[in-house]
Amino acid sequence: MSVHVRRSRILLTALMFFGACLLTAQGAAPTVSALPTSLTFNWQMGAAIPASQVVSLKITAGTPAYTATASVATPWLIATSSAATLPAALTVWVNPSTLTPGTYVSTVTVTAAGAAGPITIPITLNVTLPPGSAVVAPTTLALASPGSLTGTFAITAGLAPTTFTVVSGATWLTVSANAGAVLPNETQTLTVTANPAALNPQVAAYPGKLTVTTTANGVATTQTVTVNLTVNAQTPTVASVWPSQIPVGSPNTTLTIQGVNFYSGTTVTATGSATPLKLTLVSSTVLLAVLPAAQVAAVGAVNLTVTNPAPGGAAAPYGISVGNAPSIAAITNAASYSLGAVSPGEMIAIFGQNLGPTPAVDFTVAGGFVPTSAGGVSVTIDGQPAPILYASASQVTVQVPYTAQLGTAALGTARTVVLTYGLAAPVSTTTDIVAAAPGVFTMNASGVGQAIVLNIDPVTFAYSVNSAANPAKIGNAVTFFLTGEGDYASATYATETGFIVPATPPVATGVYPELAPLPTVTIGGTAATSVTYAGPIPTCMLGLLQVNAVVPVGATTGNAVPLLVNIGAGQTQIGLTMAVAP
Repeated sequence: MSVHVRRSRILLTALMFFGACLLTAQGAAPTVSALPTSLTFNWQMGAAIPASQVVSLKITAGTPAYTATASVATPWLIATSSAATLPAALTVWVNPSTLTPGTYVSTVTVTAAGAAGPITIPITLNVTLPPGSAVVAPTTLALASPGSLTGTFAITAGLAPTTFTVVSGATWLTVSANAGAVLPNETQTLTVTANPAALNPQVAAYPGKLTVTTTANGVATTQTVTVNLTVNAQTPTVASVWPSQIPVGSPNTTLTIQGVNFYSGTTVTATGSATPLKLTLVSSTVLLAVLPAAQVAAVGAVNLTVTNPAPGGAAAPYGISVGNAPSIAAITNAASYSLGAVSPGEMIAIFGQNLGPTPAVDFTVAGGFVPTSAGGVSVTIDGQPAPILYASASQVTVQVPYTAQLGTAALGTARTVVLTYGLAAPVSTTTDIVAAAPGVFTMNASGVGQAIVLNIDPVTFAYSVNSAANPAKIGNAVTFFLTGEGDYASATYATETGFIVPATPPVATGVYPELAPLPTVTIGGTAATSVTYAGPIPTCMLGLLQVNAVVPVGATTGNAVPLLVNIGAGQTQIGLTMAVAP
């Protein structure tokens, strides 16, 4: 072969090789490779997490930037890189804490700029039980108030059946099961609940401990679950302050502040002073605060601000007044002292401050009626003047006018009550008016306990006061008294409001008017089958009702037997009693 031919072949071979390289450079992307191509981790529950492993990443050409991403579906997998460009070393970690026994599979995806495509590195994690004893995990829980007050931990048995007990070391910490059993290779999850009701907010978490004792093959093992409860102060809320008005020039005055979210760290400040008031924490809903005399030396408003430590913050300022104007705090039945709706003709007690004179004045009678003013006090209900039975600085007792229902509206809600005393500006509130709202008078004038009951002798018809020493006998009649029965006598008496019932019944009928239908009387849990009278009391104001009833057979006996009266939809107060003997 000639030299020329050999040179031609060599040149041709070189051209072919160069062309192939050129074709690769221009048309084929470089490829990424990993060594090893997959990783396997093994972890025995309760042991330290497995050591990390390293994967060597290479590329056929260049030094491109790349990313290595662990699957988001497997938070137990972590991949970190030694460099931002290839080639590089990729470190892979696993954190199998709280995983139960089994095989877990995931991937790490490597993507390089300009490379032929991403590659995936399979990752396998094998979680196995330890020999013998059970595993408790996690061993630390973090709870918070407000926030999550529950958490869970699991007991996983080994190769033998396992029994367990759980003992709480904190009164505020409970667990869903204090004892039980777990089958081999099985897991039981327990719920932990914190109750922060008795704990005050503080920066540091309250530590609680659960002692978990597991027993397998006769061997007991004790493990601890620590529960850290953070109690943060919440924003307080003020619902009411008593008294709402303080007379000018009063000495240091104790206020009752009611609301929610009060703690030992709660403070109260008053208008014009940054110095917190002296407080007594009664409960999480009640504070007693001492308002200094300097704060009530002049007429005006005082704003109280209740503040909790961060992050609780301050409640909206709550205003009270300093002055001598009348103020109404409550309206109750004058017999039962029950709050709620009133009825036409009912005797009611209006409680408050600066309502009337000192000393108090009682009612008078003029022309057979109780006047609608006394001691400089007058009251209208639904626009109608109310007879005044008693007037003092803190209580005014009046009769709801029978004509109230004919005022601005019929029976219904939010009827206006206006009280005027002397030259002070009138004060008003509202009350609901219903057909009947009965309350029985009691011996101690508290509205509960022994009712004012008179026993009626079946032979002489003489009256005697019912008491533990003088009980009524089953089958005998008794008399008791109430107010709030409603309007029943309008057909008999032309003018009812403030009317004093004459000593003799009306000539036209010869009898006093009675409630119809008669009230239902229950004594000792048994309905009285005989109610013989329910009408006015001669020489007393209409609106005081006398009821005569026979103590029924079957009534319980004792010194404090329940007494209950129903008039239409109205019912007398709970806690009313009388004495009954066999």
